[in-house]
Amino acid sequence: GQPDSPTKEERYNLRTAEDGTFKFPNVLPGPYMLTNRVAGEPTWRLRVVLKPSEERELNLGPGNNLSAQDDFPQFRQAKPPSG
Repeated sequence: GQPDSPTKEERYNLRTAEDGTFKFPNVLPGPYMLTNRVAGEPTWRLRVVLKPSEERELNLGPGNNLSAQDDFPQFRQAKPPSG
């Protein structure tokens, strides 16, 4: 779920199928933070709001990576100082 929302305690973890697709069945309606990592810096982090009975298809290709779109910049990991 999305922080500070009614779905904040909801967690769905799964792996992709061999063809790279995945499906989340029976997800409660509401706002969510969708990311591809449990720990460490993700490749993408998107805000998704689901309505009751809604089916959604998302493109999680390079056009939606963190350098193009980060819907939750407050969760960026601090980079260690170089030098």
